[in-house]
Amino acid sequence: SCRAVPADHAGPFSDLMDQTFADRCPAVSGREGRKGRDTVGVDYLRIWADDEGESHLEEVTLPRRVHPAEPGVAELWQSAALPVRALHVVTVRAAEQRPDWHCGPRRQFVVFLDGVTRITTSDGEERVLDAGSLVLVEDRHGRGHVTEHEPGDRRVLVIPAD
Repeated sequence: SCRAVPADHAGPFSDLMDQTFADRCPAVSGREGRKGRDTVGVDYLRIWADDEGESHLEEVTLPRRVHPAEPGVAELWQSAALPVRALHVVTVRAAEQRPDWHCGPRRQFVVFLDGVTRITTSDGEERVLDAGSLVLVEDRHGRGHVTEHEPGDRRVLVIPAD
């Protein structure tokens, strides 16, 4: 099961806590050093855990139906509806964050509305996500993942999918 890690745990960011977010996350200044592939053309990034509890990332692209352009409206490429039951508007107070390993509390979509966010899974894969990125969190057991937000108040939509 996924449990909180003690504060003195030497986690993946412990050696970086005295550095600025821009130093730890080069995607903030330019796009040099960006790890992982771009998510252009990908609908969402899925975080999931295997039977041993190792978390992984998967890029998901949904099938689309094309709606032709109409006067005043561009062509629309629309996926089938994804079943959700609620939407929460959240402010993440990331100025004093201490990112650590955690599992998702439930199966949920997360939309990062502003800032830059870095996600690291226990298999070592890392992605830097720009504002507007959509993530499906499904790693409800195991070691989990680490989420690091650019400092400041960050706006996020949390959409439970169960």
